[in-house]
Amino acid sequence: MAGFEGCSGTLRVALVKPTAATSAPAPRHTAAPISSRRGVRRIGASILRVSGDTDFRLGRPHPRRQFPIRVPPVGGDHYRGSVRIATWNINSIRSRASRVIDWLGREDVDVLALQEIKCTEAQFPFELFDEAGYEVRLHGLNQWNGVAIASRLPMEDVTVGFPGMPGFLKGQEGPDLPLEARAIGATVDGIRVWSLYVPNGRGLDDPHYLYKLDWLATLSADVRDWLSAEPELPLALMGDFNIAPLDSDVGDPTFIPGVSTHISPPEREAFAAIEAAGLSDVVRPIRPEGYTYWDYKQLRFPRNEGMRIDFILGSQAFADRVVDASIHREERKGDAPSDHVPVLVELDLGISDDDDRPMIF
Repeated sequence: MAGFEGCSGTLRVALVKPTAATSAPAPRHTAAPISSRRGVRRIGASILRVSGDTDFRLGRPHPRRQFPIRVPPVGGDHYRGSVRIATWNINSIRSRASRVIDWLGREDVDVLALQEIKCTEAQFPFELFDEAGYEVRLHGLNQWNGVAIASRLPMEDVTVGFPGMPGFLKGQEGPDLPLEARAIGATVDGIRVWSLYVPNGRGLDDPHYLYKLDWLATLSADVRDWLSAEPELPLALMGDFNIAPLDSDVGDPTFIPGVSTHISPPEREAFAAIEAAGLSDVVRPIRPEGYTYWDYKQLRFPRNEGMRIDFILGSQAFADRVVDASIHREERKGDAPSDHVPVLVELDLGISDDDDRPMIF
């Protein structure tokens, strides 16, 4: 046991063999442990356990807390193991923050894209995510819309909005309309992820419908540019697309062809254009059936009259790494659920079984 004096306490470090014990959640800005993650090969033959009376990163006392740090190999690259990435339209994070935190822990999620957080940065419940080991970057302007990314792996190149993203203001036209809080991107362990909340459209004769189509057309052009510049980029667009691309994605009888948004030919063509730009639905090949949204009205959920409108669209470099996918229907149950449920994928990033690099936690 070695002791190191810090600015606000003593840090004790010991080299121990791996055990089946589950470590406590990581603090903000650090990577969570992957040695005990389901379906992930254990890294290394030994583990450094850090304990003590001080969280030396945040400068706050945590008397009984243990926190993990993955030690990068020589050269500075991140560990390449397995990563679990999800998307969830939460329909107000302030109403459901505890539910999100519980689900993140149960499902061992590394990165979560959130939509409809419906709050500003000052209103976001950062403390709950900090305590669970997640850093959060968000874009929220008011009680409507809003997107975020929560990650227990470091985030880089955080971007609000995509190039050329159009704005909207009811009753107004022109190139300089206010930009809504609908898109945020970040790079996590070399993977470029976006949390997207596609405009609803409201009605086929509503200006919001044309705005939706313009928004999607700009996005597909940007995807094409990104992948043209970096063909091997692991890229994922995640979120609520407000489009049911297939007839089998529609179980809600109130969505009527020729009358309703979400199922109109132009919307489906816009969705197909994004795929044609170099992306594919990485969940459907593994989970071909299942809805992701049920309206609160008319017993839609008990009757299973839902819609599949939440997607993870990945580039070839992303799709090639996907080993599992799931739609978490159970999250539509219980007290005060969102009308959407999480969609999750697991990626194998190719770490070898004989990798013996140490991991601190």
